[in-house]
Amino acid sequence: MAKVVGMKPDAYKVFLPGTRFFTLEDNLKALGPASEPASLAAVGPTIAAFLKDNRLIENVPDLAVGVDASLVAEALAAH
Repeated sequence: MAKVVGMKPDAYKVFLPGTRFFTLEDNLKALGPASEPASLAAVGPTIAAFLKDNRLIENVPDLAVGVDASLVAEALAAH
């Protein structure tokens, strides 16, 4: 993870308690419908509004286009 974010491993250690690796089931819930409270479809609009309000993104993305659980569902079926 440290390499991905451009940090030295020792510096990244402070973030490990808050780092969570999702299971296949966790991913399926995260990529599920807006009726699933922890899904990106449910929390995505709030995150996107925050990012836009803080000028970290210019436009709010269409989450219906970018959130797709089909690969996770396939992996879960094969698991």
